[in-house]
Amino acid sequence: MLSGNITVTLEDVRCLLHLPIKGRLLDHQAILPKL
Repeated sequence: MLSGNITVTLEDVRCLLHLPIKGRLLDHQAILPKL
């Protein structure tokens, strides 16, 4: 019996499904409040 945890990342999904994901995946500048 198998037990444990795994983390599936967007990179994992991209590799498995051969998806052409380009560019920045996270844009932290857009979510930071302007000072």
